[in-house]
Amino acid sequence: MELDPIYCAEQIVVPPDLADILKAYTKEVIRRQPEDLAEFSAIYFANLANVSQGMDEYLPPSVDQLKHIYEGVKDNEVLHTDQLVEQCLDAGISKTTADKVFVLGNMGRDSMVQPAEFLVLLLTMT
Repeated sequence: MELDPIYCAEQIVVPPDLADILKAYTKEVIRRQPEDLAEFSAIYFANLANVSQGMDEYLPPSVDQLKHIYEGVKDNEVLHTDQLVEQCLDAGISKTTADKVFVLGNMGRDSMVQPAEFLVLLLTMT
């Protein structure tokens, strides 16, 4: 990849999503305080790329769907990921969308998850 030198500000084109991506990344670094920033960064951006792939198939959940899931999980401190997928499917949210939440939250696909954390991440996808 050969890059031409930049001589003036007019040559700089900032991608429209750059500020949002860097802001979210910075918040995660501050929140998690990783010992190895380079390793954390590689994992963070690999996860972001995985979530971004296939977004054409993605439909954001509606408020009614989120309410439906909340009603189904509100009395549980933790649930297995399969139970959360079941709740999503019951609310009309695709398994693909639920799986994207698991990737986004670094949640193992076969693990116990706090429903509140799952819902917050699902909400951010709207």
